[in-house]
Amino acid sequence: MAKGLCVSVLGMFVMACSGCGGGGGGNPQPATQAAAAVAAPKRVIVDAEGDSTMRGTVQHPDGTYEYTANSAPADLQVLLQKANGTSVTVVNSGVGGSTVANVLNGVARYTKPWKDALPSNSANIVIANWAINDSNPIVNESTTVFENDLIYWVQITQAAGKTVVLEEPNPVCNPALAALPQYVDVIDKVAAQLALPLIKQYDYIQSLPNWQSYLGADCTHPGDDRLYQIKAQREYDVVQPIVAKLLQ
Repeated sequence: MAKGLCVSVLGMFVMACSGCGGGGGGNPQPATQAAAAVAAPKRVIVDAEGDSTMRGTVQHPDGTYEYTANSAPADLQVLLQKANGTSVTVVNSGVGGSTVANVLNGVARYTKPWKDALPSNSANIVIANWAINDSNPIVNESTTVFENDLIYWVQITQAAGKTVVLEEPNPVCNPALAALPQYVDVIDKVAAQLALPLIKQYDYIQSLPNWQSYLGADCTHPGDDRLYQIKAQREYDVVQPIVAKLLQ
């Protein structure tokens, strides 16, 4: 009788322990979540900041304007996803008529100052493409002010943990913007001074035969998608190595 009791008690002990530790019982959710976190693919977001030539404005032969679906950021995303898959996305944040001062101060179609917008910006890489409007005499922004504003924009963007890439604008043949080359020189200077990746567009596009034919009648905005395709390829050449490193 005593022996049978001992066997029964031992059996109960074994059954009770089968629900402990690594058996079939317990709550497996934490382990599942940890495994999912490890397996989750890396993602990279590229934020394309700039003016109407970043947004994708084209001027048609009849003089009207529209935003093309084939902007440089859109074409850049196609190229980056072809190389890396859909884990890379490009956000087009271009604002027509904008300057660096506009984005810093949160005016002229910007809803808040850049430093206040940064906490909700989830991008890993930010491309900056300003200068055309900054060089307009109507804006009355000297190259010194442009340089100081650009440096400050870079500094606060880097402080937010983002990789900054500067981009030169496309050349224009609008006489009102004759000072643009001086502002392009500022971009190059800031990139060298702060050791930033630089997308060189200006001289390359000017080296193309009859480069003015890529522009609309205003001699400022592209007349079709061709120039945006060129710009996107040159953006890709600089941004892709950064993206690849982030995805490692």
